[in-house]
Amino acid sequence: MFMLRKIFYLLFLLHTFSPFANADEPPVPRLYVSPNWRHGEIGTIMIYPTNSLPKVKAKLIDPNGKVRATVQMFPYRFNKREGGEVAAVAMFGLSPELPSGLYSILVTTEKSNDFRSWETSTFVIGKKYPHKTIHFGTRGSRIQSTRPSKERIRQAKRFYQTLETYSPGSIFSTGPMQWPIRARWRSSSGFGERRTFVYTNGVRGGDFHDAQDMAGLPIGTPIYAAAQGRVVLAEYRVVTGYTIIIEHLPGTFTLYYHMNGITTYKGKQVKPGELIGYLGTTGFSAGPHLHFSLRVNGWPVDPNIYVKKPILDKHWMLRTIRKAQASRRR
Repeated sequence: MFMLRKIFYLLFLLHTFSPFANADEPPVPRLYVSPNWRHGEIGTIMIYPTNSLPKVKAKLIDPNGKVRATVQMFPYRFNKREGGEVAAVAMFGLSPELPSGLYSILVTTEKSNDFRSWETSTFVIGKKYPHKTIHFGTRGSRIQSTRPSKERIRQAKRFYQTLETYSPGSIFSTGPMQWPIRARWRSSSGFGERRTFVYTNGVRGGDFHDAQDMAGLPIGTPIYAAAQGRVVLAEYRVVTGYTIIIEHLPGTFTLYYHMNGITTYKGKQVKPGELIGYLGTTGFSAGPHLHFSLRVNGWPVDPNIYVKKPILDKHWMLRTIRKAQASRRR
């Protein structure tokens, strides 16, 4: 019996470590995580290779064990010049509302007859943001104190359904955005500010500011699409006034609030820099400005960062893929 076990073990070692073992088997898909996950930024994960993978979902789980996001991964194919490889990708918006600390990432396939899973972890680095007090006049105070109408409730439902829509084939833009206003503007509220609202009736409220407010310009200043995409919402809303939402990648949207008017429509594909509306002060607004927001799978991230660097970190993806290919050739 001892001799049989010894022979079996030797055969196992030869099969595992032989340079010819599994030569015809496809490479094993592996999970990779982009470095440096910080508040206000986008964390990217990738499974490579993925040619034969079924649909997969990724969960982001906070240090307390709470699932903060569940995202269907989408296939991204690099062009021929970049190698033509395919990877499954998921992007997570690292909002300052998320606690900092060690997060778990769990990825699973959806088909029970081909179930596979991957698990890893990453650390989300926190950031401190300033506080600001904003005084609202009569109109803003009236909107705040008015009981939501049926139409306002319908608008809110439609708004959140739009942001929860995930279209894996909607890949319009991966690079840096451009500012939606070309004229020189000033920041009236920056991304991440903790704000206290003071109303004319003495009531106080507060929130976390999930956008960059662009002010210091007259009503009617042109507003342009920040990147190529598809308009998924274009309407007047009680709270945000004339509002546009543009989809750029699966689960990735730019939002434009408080406009004086809209020049586009739902379903239209827009080019970067295409006119979409005009600056205003409609809805729940303290003065003329554009509330410009970038949301990734429901969570807001800092648009100031992504006018300088790509929304999808293709450079990290390509480096990772080439390292994986080189290790297989050794």
